Amino acid sequence: MHRNLTLLAALLAAIVLATPIPATAQDFIFSLDSLNFGDVPIGLEGIPEGNLLLTIQNNTGGGIEASLGFANFESPESFEFISQETAGIRLVILDIYSALGEYVQDFGESPSGCYELAEAGYLDVDGRWLWEWNFEFVGANPVVQIKAISENREILFDIYTGGFVPNEGDDEFGEVAFRPYEERELILCYHPENTGAVSGGLTITYANRQIRLPITATGVMREALTVSTEEIDFGNVFAGTRSCRPLTLGNTSGDILRVEFEYREDRSFQFFKAYIKDARDHILAIQKASKDYNNQRGRDPSSYEELIQLGYLPRNEGIDRLWSFGLIGSPFTNIEAVSTSNIREAPGT
Repeated sequence: MHRNLTLLAALLAAIVLATPIPATAQDFIFSLDSLNFGDVPIGLEGIPEGNLLLTIQNNTGGGIEASLGFANFESPESFEFISQETAGIRLVILDIYSALGEYVQDFGESPSGCYELAEAGYLDVDGRWLWEWNFEFVGANPVVQIKAISENREILFDIYTGGFVPNEGDDEFGEVAFRPYEERELILCYHPENTGAVSGGLTITYANRQIRLPITATGVMREALTVSTEEIDFGNVFAGTRSCRPLTLGNTSGDILRVEFEYREDRSFQFFKAYIKDARDHILAIQKASKDYNNQRGRDPSSYEELIQLGYLPRNEGIDRLWSFGLIGSPFTNIEAVSTSNIREAPGT
């Protein structure tokens, strides 16, 4: 009987030791009492709506080794811890991804690298990131991944899945050692795969104690198409002349969005991408300069460059990077503008 009581006491002691004890003292100070992500669109990982900054401070005079995790979620893999550095580089990669999509739609093929995107005006990245990281495309026509490489890390974004590829070098915060009174900042990320509300908790387990911060979030569908204006007003346009108005369309989803434009009866309207309109406007400037040249010299110019060199046309380095202009025929009958995959012609003089 005495032996059985001893075994029972040992068993109860083991159960008590295996069960985390709620923290009674304020061993940690948190910048947030609860973690509410609000509405987070499903689709791409790394978007700002899915990130929350949390500061955790060791409020004791001793070191603490803590284990961070997520509890009571059906899909805990939809949550993760990352550093601010990782969150920042992910946003840069998403900017590159967006610029890459615009470039491919305009030119029909992928660029050779990020610098080509920047030179063509599709990408504007803080120089700090370009100094500390190298960016590469994996594959061509199509690009399948975007790779960011630093001295000791590599981050991969998969274009097909719209997600970041897990890597052993990722700086997650599963196990954290806090020095006395040390403060740590981490980004909590939520990237839902489905719509609907979820709730659970962030757990900080240490020295057989556990703290739990409640988490709530809702996965939602994001409106895919955004339009810059509800109405396009051309005003009065004289017959035989042309008037243009800008219209910006945006794809805010993580998928490729194809849009069809429907003309109603009147065929006087046309859509041009902005870079094509720039080329058409420059062609009209070449046309006028050619007429001025002919009127003064009694002959047609021999080339586009001659118009610039003799001062009939100012050089436009921005448009010349995207287009190559030529005068066709002798005497010339057409002005040609050639980009990577587009040819536009207008009547000569």
